[in-house]
Amino acid sequence: PSVTASAEPNPADSGQNVSLNATVQGDEDGRDSDGDAISTWVWTQVRTGTHQNDPAVTISSASSQQASFEAPRFEGTLLFRVVATDERGAVSDPAEVTVNINLLNDAPTAQATADPTTAAVGATVRLLGSGTDPDGDAITKFTWSQTSGPTAELFLGQNSANASFRVPQP
Repeated sequence: PSVTASAEPNPADSGQNVSLNATVQGDEDGRDSDGDAISTWVWTQVRTGTHQNDPAVTISSASSQQASFEAPRFEGTLLFRVVATDERGAVSDPAEVTVNINLLNDAPTAQATADPTTAAVGATVRLLGSGTDPDGDAITKFTWSQTSGPTAELFLGQNSANASFRVPQP
């Protein structure tokens, strides 16, 4: 048998499900050019040569004509190979497909507290900020903004993790 391989979507974003599809060259009913039915499919990830350091993925339905995997947190290309065997034992040459993976940058989550949480007019209140990033990236900038109440002017730390303001007149 003679087979070709494709992937959809390609390119794919990290975390996205990618379908791997094999097509038999020959009849449209899944038989090869001699009319033999395909009895087995084997999908593998190629992790040799320039792909030896690629992250390993789990291929779902690796023994089917259509398989899939979840794109890893990775920027680059992954290489997959499929081989088909017909009912009389003839084995295809391997067909390969390269899948381009885009690493998405997920937004961080901000946390904020105030110290003290209640204060008199004219008192200084410290705003304490922190953040976590699901990608493990460093938090490099904080921006404070007031969402309600009498206008308070920040006098320290507008773009840092910690800021301060004086409680304004109501």
